Amino acid sequence: MDKTLKLEPRHFGALAGLGHNFLALGNPEAAIKAYEKALAVNPYMESLRIRLDQLRAKKEDDAT
Repeated sequence: MDKTLKLEPRHFGALAGLGHNFLALGNPEAAIKAYEKALAVNPYMESLRIRLDQLRAKKEDDAT
């Protein structure tokens, strides 16, 4: 994915995949950033938007 994003930083599929990888590695904060970048390029990825909303809500719950 790194090479793909170096060649095309707006590759929303690679950005979404990067977010999935960060989640699998236990880094939700980095996943949120990657998902936000993917949605900035392609705002029609509804399932990604739903996942991002879930992560943000969990982050808020954990902060309280």
